[in-house]
Amino acid sequence: MNKQEAFDKAWRGVVKQGRKSRDERSGNGECCYKLVDGNGAELRCAVGHLLTDEQLVQLGGQNPSARALAAIFASPIVEGVDRREEQYFLHELQKCHDNVGHLAGPQFIKEFKERMTDLAADCGLTVPADV
Repeated sequence: MNKQEAFDKAWRGVVKQGRKSRDERSGNGECCYKLVDGNGAELRCAVGHLLTDEQLVQLGGQNPSARALAAIFASPIVEGVDRREEQYFLHELQKCHDNVGHLAGPQFIKEFKERMTDLAADCGLTVPADV
């Protein structure tokens, strides 16, 4: 997927789930690429929505930084950009999710969309019109 497609997929995935992919059981409440919460709901962070199940298995339960993902996987996650640009983009996507001050609800969605809108402007992308 290209950068716009990746942005759209991350935006739509996080907005649809309506909350952070954050492991409250870990003790430190770190954000995760993918987790199943106590109610059985699958949650993914912004970058997690871009990863295939095969890539998640390859991580082996580890939760490396988004910048490290480009070095871990042989194939790019975002196509049409060099590895440095891919690392930057994934890191910024991760920050849009992880640095929101709210865990869920309208305030989470509002702040996430604001951060993503800023990222879109920085990267020359557009925000999805249908969400």
